This record gives sequence, C-alpha cells and structure tokens, in this order.
Amino acid sequence: MEKRKVHRLKCYNLDPDPILSLSYSKLKSTVAALRNNRIELWNIAAVPFLQGSLFFDSSLKLRVISWCGERLMSADLQGFVREFDVVSLSEKASYPVSSGACHCIAISPDNTQLAAGTEGGFINIFQVGNGLFQVDKLLQWRNRTLCLSWNKNGEFLAAGSVNEIVIWKMETGTILHTLKLPRRLKSVPVIVWCLVFTEDDDVASGDSSGKLSIWNIHNGTCVQSFTDHHADILALALSEDKQGIYTTGVDTKIQLYKRVYFTRKEKVEWIRSGNFKFHSHDVNAIAVCEDDKIFTGGVDSYLVASKLYPLIFQRYLPLPENKCVSVCENARCVLLRYQKHLEVWRLPASTATDLFDSAPTKLIEMHSIDGQTILSASAPSHAQMAAYSTNTTVRLLKLDLSVDQLQVRSLQLNGLELKKAQHVVFSKDGKTLVVADSNNLIQVFSMSNLSSNYSIEFGKTKEFLNDRITFLSVSFDGRYIAATGTRGQITIWKDGENMKKPPVYKYPVTALVFNSCAEKPLLFAAYSDFFFIEYSIDGFGYTKFTKNARMDLVTQHLAQDNFPVLNISFDDKDENIFTLQKVSAICAVNKQLLTYHSNDNKRDDGSPNKKRAKLDVSLEMGNQNENSHTPNQGKSKEMKKRLNGPNYRFENAREFILTKKQMDLTKNLSKTRGLNVFRKYENVLYFGGFDEEEMLSVEIASTSALNKLPPVLKTKQFGRG
Repeated sequence: MEKRKVHRLKCYNLDPDPILSLSYSKLKSTVAALRNNRIELWNIAAVPFLQGSLFFDSSLKLRVISWCGERLMSADLQGFVREFDVVSLSEKASYPVSSGACHCIAISPDNTQLAAGTEGGFINIFQVGNGLFQVDKLLQWRNRTLCLSWNKNGEFLAAGSVNEIVIWKMETGTILHTLKLPRRLKSVPVIVWCLVFTEDDDVASGDSSGKLSIWNIHNGTCVQSFTDHHADILALALSEDKQGIYTTGVDTKIQLYKRVYFTRKEKVEWIRSGNFKFHSHDVNAIAVCEDDKIFTGGVDSYLVASKLYPLIFQRYLPLPENKCVSVCENARCVLLRYQKHLEVWRLPASTATDLFDSAPTKLIEMHSIDGQTILSASAPSHAQMAAYSTNTTVRLLKLDLSVDQLQVRSLQLNGLELKKAQHVVFSKDGKTLVVADSNNLIQVFSMSNLSSNYSIEFGKTKEFLNDRITFLSVSFDGRYIAATGTRGQITIWKDGENMKKPPVYKYPVTALVFNSCAEKPLLFAAYSDFFFIEYSIDGFGYTKFTKNARMDLVTQHLAQDNFPVLNISFDDKDENIFTLQKVSAICAVNKQLLTYHSNDNKRDDGSPNKKRAKLDVSLEMGNQNENSHTPNQGKSKEMKKRLNGPNYRFENAREFILTKKQMDLTKNLSKTRGLNVFRKYENVLYFGGFDEEEMLSVEIASTSALNKLPPVLKTKQFGRG
C-alpha cells in the first residue's frame, strides 16, 4: 500500500454533557442514557454503539428514565410523566401527576403498573399494561419522594425520602413500616437517594452519608450496614443473578457486595467483594445488563461499559449521532456540525512551500434559527451549498467562500413535504440532495432547479414496519440510495425504484457507504459485530471479495477494542483499497491480498461464510489498559510542529504501533495479507481521502471536554500529600 500524507485536524470542541439516568431494555438490547437535552439509545446486541438520539427541550428538566416493556417513560420537574416514541424519536404523550415536581418513577416487574413520586409527598400509581396509561390509586404521606422500588411480585413498594424509608403494602394501600435512618449530626439530614428490593424482599438503600443499609421489611430493622463510600451513594443496582449489589456515587467508586449463606449461622449475609474506578467525577447512574455487563455514567460525560470479573472496561464519548463531518475535497473545506451551529474550516493548499507554517482557518460559523438543535447537516464536494435540518424545518444555504468576501444566503426548496428530517445527505457531485424523516419518507431534490424529483414512502413495508432509518447513503451521481434500520435490514433504490437488497443480518449496521465510482457502484456495510460486506448493485449480490475475504484476520484487528466501525472510505487511485474507521484505530484493507485462493470460505449455496467475533471474545482481546490504544511516543519519530490556533498536524503516515500482545496476535499478517492497522489516532470523527495524495483525519482533542468539568471530590490517599 502506498503511503499518503495525512492532515490531522483537532478543532472539534466537545462540551461535557453529564449522564443523569440509565435504563436497560432486554427486549430491545438497548441502554437508554438521559442527558440534559437528549436521550441516547445505545444498541448493545454486539459492540455498543449509538443508534439514535431523542432530543427534547432542555427546559423540561427530565431527571429519570425507565423502560416499561418496549415503552420509554420519564419523569420531570414540571410534574409530568412523559412517554417517548423510540421509533419516531419524539415525545408521544405526557401525563400530569399530583402535587409538584416528579422526582422518580418505578415500573412493576410485570410491566403493568408505574409508580411516580412527587415533591408534595404523593405517590401516583398508574396502570400501564397493554399500552394503556390510567390512574389507579394515590398514596399520600408527609415527605417528598426521591426514589421508589417494587419487590419481585409487586406486593410491596418502598419509597425513600429525607431521614426515612416507607414500605407500602399495595394490596391495601397502607404503610407497613416506616424505617428511620440514624444521623451522624442532628443538624444534617440523611437523604435516601436510591433503593432496591433484593431477592428475599429485603431493602437495600444508599444515602447521603455514604452508607449502604440492608433492611428487613417484615420486622422493620436494619440487619447490616456498610460505610465504604466517602460521600453520597447516588445509584445502586442488583446483579443479574440477584446475588450481588452494585453501589456508586460521588466518590466515583463502584463497590460490589455479594450475598453469602453461612451454614453454621444458618443465615444470609452480605459481604464486600471488590471496588473499581472508571470515572473521574460523580457517577449518577448504573445499569446492569446480561452477563453482568455494567453501564455507568455521570458528570464526566463518559458512558462506561465494564465487566468486573475479569476486569474489562471501555469508555464511550458523547459523540453526535449521524455524521458530524462533511468533507468538501474540491474546495479543501470541512463542514463540522454541532448541536446549535455549523462551522466551515479551510485546510492549507497542498502546493504550499512549508505546510508546517500553514494552519487551517475557520471561515464561517452559522447558527440555527432560535437556537434549535441541528439533527443532520451535509455539504457537497464543491462547498457551494450546505443543508441542515432541525426539529421543525429543513434549510438550504448558498455559500460563497471566496477570499475577498464571505456570503451566506438562504434558498427555498420547492415541494418540500418534510418538517423534521433525521437525515440530510448530498451526493458527492452536488447535483442531488436526499432528505429523510422519522416516518420513513424520503424526498430527492435536484439542485439545478431546487425542486423535488420524486419521493419514496416505505414506512409501511415489511422491512421497515415499526422501524426507522438509522443510516442513509447516496451514490456519487445520486442515482442510488441505500437505507438501513435498527434491525439490520438494508434497502436499495435506483431512480426511486426498489432493487434487490442484501439478506438481513442478525446484527444492526454501524456504517453504510457507496464507493466513489459511478460506473461500478458498490455498497459497503459494516455491522456491530465487526462483520462487513461488499454488495454489487448491478450484480444483485455479494462480490467475490465478500465471499472469499479473510474476515477472521480483519476481525482479529478490529476486535481488539470495543469500538464499532463508523465510516468506510476509498482510495481514489486504487479501487481495491479501502479503510475502516473506528474511534480508536484505522484499518486499511487491500481486497486483492486479503482473500482466500480457494472456495473454503464459501457455503454450498455460494453465500459468504460469515466468520465473526463474539462479544465475549472481543472483550477479552481488549483486556489491556486504554494506554495501549494511544501512540507510543518513544518509538515514533518526531515529525510534528505545534501551531497557533487549533491543534493541527501535517505528517506522513507510518507503520502502526502495537503492543506486544497485539503483535503476537497479528504477527506477519499486516503486509502479507493486505492489512494495515494504524492505532496512533484517538477520538477520530472522520478519516478518509482528501486528495489523490492526501488523507484527512478529524479528531477530538482528549482534553477538550475534561478541561470544562467541575472540580472532583477531594479524597485523602495513602502515601500522597
């Protein structure tokens, strides 16, 4: 593979956005993460990846979310329980509760009842079975309700407040016990932030003093207590087998307690099992999934997926959904999408005498109308236009980026039927604009007359019934359109006509891209288990590369960390070379070399033998600390020069640097098999061709979000001042 010059652009600023609540749905294999103005939907069927974001007005002040079967519920400080539609990514309904702000909700184990606790001391019980939402009863006591939990059969409901816990018997609607919490200081109240019922109907509570208490609800006594945390316990959860309790909070420590039966004493006790730290700031939420995989989130904005035995973890940045980078090669510009505005940057010309003395320049910054959230944005290669969409409109802009005068003016799209578009994509030649909404309606516009050519409505088809478009791709000339949903299905159109589509795969798609050749269109798709395909549009089937490729070798490289493939780019000089881009690595593949010389990898019917890595294998292969994914500064040659303004480097791409364990796994395979992996990059948003001799890498500076975080809790550590 030929060497290329690489522009490394680190001008994308990421603001910290804390995680307030987490909830896991086993039916959808999805973890929902609540932030200040959005709910993120993370698919964890294989490698975790962001599959959708549901934006709402930040004035709603949502505080907690919870799954009720396949329905997503939330509570806010305005005094409403809100239901969100995860298909259309919008609010479905809102239901008022009695007496002030709603601090917490809890779903019964059979998903038929919802309890909502309020500021005024009322607990609202709703019937939510079979898609209903009806008021059932109202429980009243004297204190505000901060947390709720049902027991395993829905017979009891525990409510936490200031200085006390109340156990309700739901059959009669009466209080069974009022459990008083002891105070360390009489003037300082003890606040119960979280609680949960154990398997034997004991109540475990975490409070503001950092104490975990185990309560027997039948006699109303505290049977055990632990003071391992130095500050508030903000969240706790049961393990999958109900034999363990995970606690976490302000001191960022995740503490595990195990349930043990002592034969001599003939009783059950809880013992400390271990503690771990993955976050730098307060941890607000914890969710336990299958195989005791744990997801935690807090003030530092990271979503951390971990498994404690053996210790494996991975941090995920709050990256924007869809592509937030549009590359305009002909104009040497880059369009960056943020939540409230767009930025256009120009890179130095390749003919400059000294590229190290040149820095990228920020040409223009465009804000959305009324500060609305931008859902998607795109720009063609000539950078003469740009389009973006919000919750209420789709806007097309005419850009004049000449050196003398910068101008931006709005253009009107004729025949626009969509109000809220989740996807806005230009064809690479800039002649076609494709817009898709959450109701699976696609409109195709011609940029010559700014009018709609045709529309595609496929929301009622079998493939996309009760589903939405997650990824949309347009071919170089705009004739072909490909879309995929949350279930891994892919649909292809040619000039609006439905074509033969690839078979449905068991895992969802994480990247969907057409190649850059208009004469021989190929569709590339990468899945969340690191399997990828090359599909011939005109041949109506898999290409020879897909049938004969050494997928096991590629999977070995890609599975060394738990980051999915986010983008696929192609070499303008050689059609056999393409790159798979992850957040932490770039994998360059030569199709001619990375193939079998026999048909051993094909089944009897000629379909590809899908060799893929299981999730447990990928976790074990990533069992190094995260420092192994950063470049080894001691071994690499210094060919960098810091510039004023954004963090920007222009350098020659060199061979990748691996740890010793990774070298043993991939020994003698990097070049002889047509495979190169570059692990010097970090937090990559985009990697692809910028010219015949150049590549572009857009990255997030690792300290851009950390520098904006509040101070951490000060703790005394042994041997340190």
